[in-house]
Amino acid sequence: MRRRTMFAAVLLNTAVLSVGCSGGDSTADRPPAATPTPDSPTATEQPRESTEAPTPSPEDLPRLGIGDSTAWESTHPDDRDLRTEMSITVEDITYFRGPDPEQGVESSFGNADQLYVRLDLTITNLGEHVGVFLPQGYGMEWAVREGAYPAGIPTEYLTDNGHVLGAYEPGAEYTGHEVLAIDTPSGVIGYVETSSGERRKMFVIELPDGDV
Repeated sequence: MRRRTMFAAVLLNTAVLSVGCSGGDSTADRPPAATPTPDSPTATEQPRESTEAPTPSPEDLPRLGIGDSTAWESTHPDDRDLRTEMSITVEDITYFRGPDPEQGVESSFGNADQLYVRLDLTITNLGEHVGVFLPQGYGMEWAVREGAYPAGIPTEYLTDNGHVLGAYEPGAEYTGHEVLAIDTPSGVIGYVETSSGERRKMFVIELPDGDV
């Protein structure tokens, strides 16, 4: 299987977001979007009116657990007319406390009490154009619950390049992981795509209740 191409500029410029603890629908505590650099996928993109359909209501969103898959239409961050069908399969969900090299995070990062969730995912490009999956960085965000945001792990503290962020050629499939700092072993993580010009949640991953 062909693997995805890493967006190095996005990885190097991913901001570490504060772990949110607020509930409800308030957006007051949401962190600002990371500023794109000239080499980032969206740096030259100019805002324009979107023709995308409205974001589905929460009850209509695919809700994924371990072993579940779904597909969505992804818009390329450099060209809104370039769209392709992407799919995701949740292979496993693991909680751990403190940085753990075996889970992909160097022991020198964070503190021993921090809670992390590792999502093992398979991403596939089912369409005919290049597709981009950006779980961190400019234009994308993972929400633990409405109004709360997990922290991304800076690239210098990653033990490998196994993360699923990247550009996928047609037919490409890659299994990797995403590690996020969260505040509780429960809730949901939603995948939001904004490269179409709107903030559109595509699916949510339901986290199992844990006792970490």
